[in-house]
Amino acid sequence: MAQLITIIACFVSFSVSEPSLASTIVSPVSEYVHAPGKFIAPIPPHSLRVERDVSLEMCAAKCTIYFRTRQFPCYAFEYTAGSRMCVYTNMTTLLIQDGYLGLHDNPSVDFYERSKASYKNLFRKISDAALSKQSSYFHIKQNSSLEECSFHCIISHAHTCMSFSYSHASSTCGLSNTLYSSQSKDVSLIHTTLYDHYQYITAWPCNTTLASNYAPHVFASLKYPYMAMQNVNCHVTIQAPIDKTVSLSFPTVYFKQSVCDVIGAGITVHDGADQSAPIKAKICSATQGVDSVRSTSDTLYVRFRTGQIPMAFQGVYEFNNPDPPRNPCESSKCINGATCQPLGKGYNCACVAGFTGVFCETNINDCASSPCFFGGTCKDEIDDFSCVCEGNFTGKRCEKYLGMCANNPCVHGSCSTTGRYSYACNCAQHYMGKNCDIRFHPCMTKPCAHGSCEENGSEYQCICEKGYTGRNCNVDDNNPCKPDPCVRGSCMIYAPNQTYVCVCESGFTGRLCSYVINHCEGVDCGFGHCISYQTGYKCLCDDQYAGADCRLPLLCQGVDCGNGTCVMNITSSPVVHCRCSDGYEGDRCNKKRDYCDDSPCLHGRCKSTETGYVCFCDKGFAGSRCGEEVNPCLGADCGYGICEATANQTYSSLTTPNPCLPIPCQHGGVCRPVGFSEYVCECGQENGVTYRGKNCNTAVTSCDSSPCTLGHCVPTGNSYRYVAVMGIKEIKMFGSEGNTTGVVFPDLCINNRSP
Repeated sequence: MAQLITIIACFVSFSVSEPSLASTIVSPVSEYVHAPGKFIAPIPPHSLRVERDVSLEMCAAKCTIYFRTRQFPCYAFEYTAGSRMCVYTNMTTLLIQDGYLGLHDNPSVDFYERSKASYKNLFRKISDAALSKQSSYFHIKQNSSLEECSFHCIISHAHTCMSFSYSHASSTCGLSNTLYSSQSKDVSLIHTTLYDHYQYITAWPCNTTLASNYAPHVFASLKYPYMAMQNVNCHVTIQAPIDKTVSLSFPTVYFKQSVCDVIGAGITVHDGADQSAPIKAKICSATQGVDSVRSTSDTLYVRFRTGQIPMAFQGVYEFNNPDPPRNPCESSKCINGATCQPLGKGYNCACVAGFTGVFCETNINDCASSPCFFGGTCKDEIDDFSCVCEGNFTGKRCEKYLGMCANNPCVHGSCSTTGRYSYACNCAQHYMGKNCDIRFHPCMTKPCAHGSCEENGSEYQCICEKGYTGRNCNVDDNNPCKPDPCVRGSCMIYAPNQTYVCVCESGFTGRLCSYVINHCEGVDCGFGHCISYQTGYKCLCDDQYAGADCRLPLLCQGVDCGNGTCVMNITSSPVVHCRCSDGYEGDRCNKKRDYCDDSPCLHGRCKSTETGYVCFCDKGFAGSRCGEEVNPCLGADCGYGICEATANQTYSSLTTPNPCLPIPCQHGGVCRPVGFSEYVCECGQENGVTYRGKNCNTAVTSCDSSPCTLGHCVPTGNSYRYVAVMGIKEIKMFGSEGNTTGVVFPDLCINNRSP
């Protein structure tokens, strides 16, 4: 204990400033240890507060107020004079013999920490309170001051003292290894004016789980920051909220000497819920911060253990959103052109032809099967092989016997073995002969049928005899079919005038059979397009259609529409349905249609037929649908009465007087009624005299037709006589049929009758 007090005194005397003697006002900065040009890191976001444009004195004063009023457990602060920025934190440094550990250099920032000379400064006070369970205290000390009680809690070895209750009235100190929080279910406080309860502001957890709602996100080794501990074997499980990960760093790590050679010693971080999980980090010899580690799930398991070698550390952590899934192929080891294929959290290498192995690192030995025949030597290549053949053999696998070709007999060409002692040469251009040793000359084949051949380099020209023409002098000048003018047909000579006619092949037309017949003209391929061929045409159907005319939907195959046709609706999702023939209905057109289902006959009985229906109308109705009402008087014979329609399609006769009574027609005329009050007389003859007029009372004479154009017509029996008027004289002419007396005036009477 004396050594620890000496260390603290040395630390405090090293950094505490003397207050001014000229003033009785004590600066709030004097309560803190000053570490110039230093800062602590990292600080989790929930373990700090930041204020700007404040003075150093105001920064120190507010930190003290926050700590004493429990607004925030401000144990230290950083101050940047240049920007007048103050950062409050609940983190602290480790006190060792050489001063302090856990700070980093920055000439622009000064670090101020609550003095460790006062042990009570490490504890937060809860006034008028004590633990509700007496069993929560593992030791009671009498006649102790508050500072001594704080010190005993810090140096407790048998138990991990986390809090204590102190009575100023009786100087009684109760040490406890429990920590109260508002979320705690097992630890509670009681109100009492006899005690104040004090709790350490930094956690010293051992063999416990730090739940996601635990705050602050800081933990440390036992008795940190006052001393390093020996003979420690603890673990801490850090639990993040669901769908979060844990990021952990150690701003302060201290080992008096390396424990890397001691099995299980040091700080080990496991990526999971227990020590069987994979190890993320192991710290066994450091006096400074180490890189941050991050879990792949929502849990980190931290074990810290040491024997006689002192160890101390402070860990801070925070919760993060998980990293997006990493593509395992980003760091694949696939080689030789292989394709990396993700497989869960790993990957698989898909090798190109010719390679094998986990990473396609092995070239497959294509010579393993000894593919070369007849003593050939195999040479392995990538996905292939080649054979170095012996003697008279060649080919990919030395499978071809060269025979006579072994001596390369073909001077200007390639040799092919045709038998054990035979061969054939495939000559190069301009060479011929058994061994391709004769250079070809264009006139050697005697191409000119009726003429002489002249060479011109590699070409020739024929000088034709009389009566012949053409490149090879093989065309008779007097034969119109030589050369054949018909492009796709046969030439036939037309004798009378030595002309020709082309008889075209199927699919061609025109005078020279040079035009292709378009068999697609007038062809409707429905849902497709027509392709014309030499002998006909073919419909190339669009997708989803088939058949000779591309009208059969593929979806209709296997669909039986009975008495109908399967058709397809062209939509984004094509569907088919049956289009029924007349007289049928139903999804598959297998139901005889009853045209009377819709009751088309308005006033009558319906009878369905093959193509429609017939209406048998009720009495008094007519029309194709019996919708026309019939007048019952139509066709009714009411004699000389009037027909009047009555109810239920009946009628009655209203009688009227007969206009032919009494008989109005004279001289044998016949009376016919017209309407209700009129009549007509049909006149005839009586005693050889014809009668006319309304009542047949006027006799018809020969002068009725006014035959005489001049003078007067006088009827005489069945004839008439003409009386001419000339001045004051009256010329009387009498005449009868067959003779004439007196003067004849042939134009005085019409119809060429004699007067």
